[in-house]
Amino acid sequence: MARRGENIRLRKDGRWEARYIRDYDQTGKAIYGYIYGESYEEAKAKKICALNGLYDWSPEWDKAGISVYDAVMDWLINGNMKARVKPTTFDKYEGLIRRYIWPFFCGVDINSLSTAMITAFSNKLLEKGGKNGKPLSSKTVIDVLILLKQAVNYLNENGNPLPRAVKFILPKMKVKKVQTFTFGQIKKIYKALSPQIHGEDTAILLAIMTGMRIGELCGLKWGDIDFAFSTITVSRTVSRIKSSQTRFGERTMLCVDTPKTENSVRIIPLNEASMEFLKSMHKEKENFLVTGSTRIPDPRNVYNRYKRLLNELGLPDYTFHALRHTFATKCVEVGFDPKSLSEILGHADVSITMRRYVHPTLDMKRSQMEKFLALAKN
Repeated sequence: MARRGENIRLRKDGRWEARYIRDYDQTGKAIYGYIYGESYEEAKAKKICALNGLYDWSPEWDKAGISVYDAVMDWLINGNMKARVKPTTFDKYEGLIRRYIWPFFCGVDINSLSTAMITAFSNKLLEKGGKNGKPLSSKTVIDVLILLKQAVNYLNENGNPLPRAVKFILPKMKVKKVQTFTFGQIKKIYKALSPQIHGEDTAILLAIMTGMRIGELCGLKWGDIDFAFSTITVSRTVSRIKSSQTRFGERTMLCVDTPKTENSVRIIPLNEASMEFLKSMHKEKENFLVTGSTRIPDPRNVYNRYKRLLNELGLPDYTFHALRHTFATKCVEVGFDPKSLSEILGHADVSITMRRYVHPTLDMKRSQMEKFLALAKN
């Protein structure tokens, strides 16, 4: 029998179920989480832990009814993933579990998990797992399946093996056509920013000139710029992660961390134009470039300023990352060697740069054909 007002009820299978608000969607609608216990007191205690960010229960594997969702959460929490990965990665895992695994697997017994079930889950996500029932990208589906596979491996390695072996068949990765600006459009943005550069405009201009990621730009401090050698050192990134105090104010918080990978820590040479506008703004070494103070810049503010600028200039509504794509593509067009470009972008492997960021235009292909013709004539 349910206890009035507590969202705790007795299920038909004899277990107690406690419901609590895990998060809110973009419209402000509550997203609920569910916890189970063998008694009312146990379910209530687990609910209190969940509300205070202390959700570290251990499913009782000798009893029926443990769901796939419970098993994945067991891997996430008791597998100590919070200490093993970056805060942004942990947030990503939690988001994938909440958005995709919970709706499909919250009521599915872990012991009934099969290859056919996983394939059906994968196909459903590919077909209509995105926003408003639209297809979900193959990249996201692969991320979800890899996460689910890690959870299953964790069970097998910790004495709770599944009754049958399951296979995770990953969908083929579809390469999306990336968005890039033309030289004319880049000049238009540069001209709009160049008279008086300040705040978020600094990040936009440096993105055009260096191809840095938005989080890396927000992490830059004046001490990272070497005015003697005209270089900039990338050693930190800013991102927004879920706050552990979601009930007492902001649901997210800014996090300053090391960059994406080891190779993302790098030194980028700057051209004369970049150095000129930076010299005109020079602040104390510990101040962030974007805010001009010790206050951490918010990537959302940079992104919103960028979007307003595109609207004002009548340019295509591309993502901020399109500036990185554009930088890499234009560098190849003007003759950058792939290895140098790879290191400037912070990639360990040149093939990543060529595959992901370098997109030959028709003019580039035509130029190569003309070179071949000239060689043939000689």
